[in-house]
Amino acid sequence: MAMSLPFLLIILVLACSVGARESSNMARGGMAAFCPLYPHRGRGNYRLEGSGRTSLTRIAGQAASTGKSGGKLIVTQEEYDGVLEESRENPKVLTLVFFTASWCGPCRQSLPAVRAVAREYTPESLKIYEVDVDESTDIVASTGIESVPTIFVMVQGKLLDLTVGSVTEGVLKNVVKSGFKKVK
Repeated sequence: MAMSLPFLLIILVLACSVGARESSNMARGGMAAFCPLYPHRGRGNYRLEGSGRTSLTRIAGQAASTGKSGGKLIVTQEEYDGVLEESRENPKVLTLVFFTASWCGPCRQSLPAVRAVAREYTPESLKIYEVDVDESTDIVASTGIESVPTIFVMVQGKLLDLTVGSVTEGVLKNVVKSGFKKVK
């Protein structure tokens, strides 16, 4: 049975916009909008602290430019490694890493939530970084990111929460608040 090109494009668009949530925030509710990154399949080297599932062993340094989320843009693996090192050295600082792509609709939907969290907390208490998955394929491969948007919330270089899919302001604020409770 031959399929028409428009039909295949519709299937591709649907695959990029809605999928089953496969993350630690699954308890927050049913389906999530995300865009799969098929070329970067496979498991990364992150582990969620205290669950046997997912502690991040890599994250990065100070980037010169600012991403659309307002966070510092991370481009190279060296920058990413620097962020992880900085996170380890500052035990009272929460680190949020937002993995995104310019072509991803759910990423654009999540931007207001990330910006709102950035406005609510000082840079001394919450560091926000952004990784464009198209420009930073080495970081994507080392972390095992399979879909965007993906948000890591870390403290002392350890992953506290992993969120995959479009996120609302309320959900992200709750994730960050619960991260601060674990810090203190």
